[in-house]
Amino acid sequence: MVAWLEREHQVRVHPDHLRRLLHRRRFRWKRTKRSLHHKQEATAHAAAAAALATYREQARQGQIDLYFLDQAGFAPTLPTGYTWARVGAPQARPL
Repeated sequence: MVAWLEREHQVRVHPDHLRRLLHRRRFRWKRTKRSLHHKQEATAHAAAAAALATYREQARQGQIDLYFLDQAGFAPTLPTGYTWARVGAPQARPL
């Protein structure tokens, strides 16, 4: 943010001073959530949940073998994002 202020507005401010100013205005440095729930389509989600319930029932009855795989891959640690947010405001959801 300090670099952006200097580049865009030619304002020089020390990071510690900027932090104090933001705290005075009730902003806090928060960990952000990484979620796609806000992009889900309710009808598609309901249809997929119904299909999964059918597959689980068929597996329970021994009609099929059901395996769960992760198509996105594996990461031992997820990227963690942080942002300044006003106290009491919902956390941002960067993508």
